[in-house]
Amino acid sequence: MSNRLPWLDKYLEGLNKDSLQHAFIIGGKEGVGKNNFSRTLSNFILCEQTLNKKACRKCQSCKLFLSLNHPDFHLVSLEDGKKKISINQIKELQSKFYESAFLGGNKVFLIESAEHMSNDAVDSVLKILEEPPNNTFFLITSHRLKQLPLTLQSRCSEIYIKSPTKKIIQEWLIDEGLNIDNVALALDLALGQPLKIKELLEANLEASRNQFIKDISILIKEGKNIISLSEEWSKDSLPFTLKLEWMSNLMMDAIRFQNTKEQKNLMKDTSNISMYLGERTNFNILYDLLISTNSLWSVFTDGTNLKSEYQLQKLFIDWESKLGLSVR
Repeated sequence: MSNRLPWLDKYLEGLNKDSLQHAFIIGGKEGVGKNNFSRTLSNFILCEQTLNKKACRKCQSCKLFLSLNHPDFHLVSLEDGKKKISINQIKELQSKFYESAFLGGNKVFLIESAEHMSNDAVDSVLKILEEPPNNTFFLITSHRLKQLPLTLQSRCSEIYIKSPTKKIIQEWLIDEGLNIDNVALALDLALGQPLKIKELLEANLEASRNQFIKDISILIKEGKNIISLSEEWSKDSLPFTLKLEWMSNLMMDAIRFQNTKEQKNLMKDTSNISMYLGERTNFNILYDLLISTNSLWSVFTDGTNLKSEYQLQKLFIDWESKLGLSVR
């Protein structure tokens, strides 16, 4: 097994080290490998003797980078427990931006998940990008490009990582030595997000998915154990935000079935629930639950200090009360 993601190779092959732009925004779906690509690109830029569009992995610069100790590589990301990348984090970069490279070559500054930057942090980055020094490169990753200010996007070249095909993902998973018995299910549950698919397979996907279906069925039909269910979900090894995605998919399937009366485009393992809801529930209620579920997902993926257990309780109560009274 390795950290190589083969679908990323073509993006690096299209770059010429001698004519690189000074700033890049790297976009794509969550779980498609943006951070992996940004690290690979950083290594490529810092390498002292690049070979065939790739870092040599043998020179002093590569050895330092691979050991996570390169003095000319500077990383900013969302700190644990924080909602925003702060201006103070950017100011730390600023102090190093105009210094000479320690190894005498290039310098790379990487901001991961830039959609979390505060407004002050964005303004500070814009000032840095106005007059970048020679041999200095700025990389920014985000899976929400629309949330980044146009002024920031206009000063960067964009590299958008497209989702690989199912065939490529499946071949990669096999190369990674994973049990592929559940690959078809994983591909359906996390379309175009290979790293998320791998995470699902490593977390005993089938058992988790079956338990999710059981939990939702009881919630909808009986409305029992809301407190214990929210506690279990918040402590589960599988991120509860993923289960929120599954809840959203369930609502979208119910709406889809209500509009088309066709089963073929529904998730197979939850199609009975989707059809049940689509047949019995008013569209406005389905839509309201979809919005509230997506809103809670956004709150926790963006970073919050709110307790997940209590927020899940509120959502479960909303689902149970509206679905229990929603016969048209």
